[in-house]
Amino acid sequence: MGHLGRRWDGPGRPNGSLGKAVGESRPPSRARSRRELLALLEREYRGWKFERVSNRSDREHSFSTWFVRGLARQGRTGCAVIGLSKDEPPAAADAVLAFGLIWLDWLRSRSERTTVPGLRIYLPREAVELNAHRATAINHRAVQLELYEWNGGSERPMRVDLATAGDVAVRLVPHRANEALIARHRELLRGLLGDVADRLTMMTDTTGKFLSVRVAGLEIARIEGDLSPKVYFGLEGSVRRRDESRREEFRAFVSRVLLQRNAASEETSGDFYRLQSEHWLESMLVQDITRIDPALSLELVYPQVPAFTRTDRGVIDILTATRDGRLAVVELKLEEQINLPFQALDYWLRVERLRQQGKFQDYGYFPGVALADAPPLLYLVVPAFRFHSTTKRLLRYLDPAITVVQIGINDPWRHGIKVLCDVIGVGNTEFSLNLRHQLHQSLGSGFGNGHGIEVRFGMDNRTKQSGVDIITASGQDDLMTIRRIV
Repeated sequence: MGHLGRRWDGPGRPNGSLGKAVGESRPPSRARSRRELLALLEREYRGWKFERVSNRSDREHSFSTWFVRGLARQGRTGCAVIGLSKDEPPAAADAVLAFGLIWLDWLRSRSERTTVPGLRIYLPREAVELNAHRATAINHRAVQLELYEWNGGSERPMRVDLATAGDVAVRLVPHRANEALIARHRELLRGLLGDVADRLTMMTDTTGKFLSVRVAGLEIARIEGDLSPKVYFGLEGSVRRRDESRREEFRAFVSRVLLQRNAASEETSGDFYRLQSEHWLESMLVQDITRIDPALSLELVYPQVPAFTRTDRGVIDILTATRDGRLAVVELKLEEQINLPFQALDYWLRVERLRQQGKFQDYGYFPGVALADAPPLLYLVVPAFRFHSTTKRLLRYLDPAITVVQIGINDPWRHGIKVLCDVIGVGNTEFSLNLRHQLHQSLGSGFGNGHGIEVRFGMDNRTKQSGVDIITASGQDDLMTIRRIV
């Protein structure tokens, strides 16, 4: 979730899930791509040996046939290599960094006599900007990452300058609350539907051109215009204008949606129940974002926030903040997806860029709120058993400045969201969020907000001890616990 319309809207944006990407069909050009990359490596790295060069699919280890992968070795030092052909689909460009790190991680676990400190990625021109921007958020103490623009054949690869890759212009679509318009149109719907109208959610479109009418996140009608509003209803592909001849049809349609679009519905195979499930989950969290973390603010919640760059029209699922003003990005997924960490990272990078520039109030977000001078939190909300097996490994390669909170919820979330597991990760360290309230009661909510002091909560996965750590940092990776409350 998190894009306008299609899942592809520019370089590096897929049109669907990557959960099954490793089994894509093989076009004839892939054998040529493998030969071309090997020839390139032999030209560029004379005296090196090249091993395990392949683009065969391997579902067990999450290796995709989209990419040519290999190991370049010189003595006891190696470098992971992955190449992407310009003939591959856009989803491959979106996923190459994730699959490259998966390949690197696998090589490190198998190469007992060879150290593999680095990863080199060869990309066609169209895939460079997105992946270079993401590369700025990689922990370069964990991996020596190099990106090269290479469009195939005998062309000489050009190394991408990652030092300037983070300089990406970001803009938000201005927030238009327009409560007066919503109130007027609600009265219109009451006249058409009676008290049933109060069971519908109404929100203005980001363009300001119409008002969306929804049931549990599913858009069922639109109201266009203000002085002479027109009502259109139906699901995508079967929308019609409501007029006097369709008065009863409109009432019956809304009643049918309300009957089937709820947790107690017996029509769980119908479109009204199945469609836009992530929007359903989103609508529940918008009503009470504290269901996933009590530290988040009930009042500062913005769903479906368009955050654009030059090449991508992405939409943040939920933009919010903690009660003490720290920004938070919430990404929702209901299906297993390999590339979840990096799609969510895109939005984190945009929010952090806007935070550094102090632009949120300019766009109408968080009016009158003193936002904390700290990087945003990044929440990944997924049914507990649908985090991909590679998610945790990929998160370990992110910059330690990025705090990622994995929230595993119950599968029957429609009946009520329950957090089954929550893990907050900073670099290679993970803690649970469960004991946040103990800390606030013991030390006060303001403790740990500056002077190099950081607070982490719950269970330390390494020691299996439960409690709250108050940590002082001398450098990003050197941590020392100075107090523990059990």
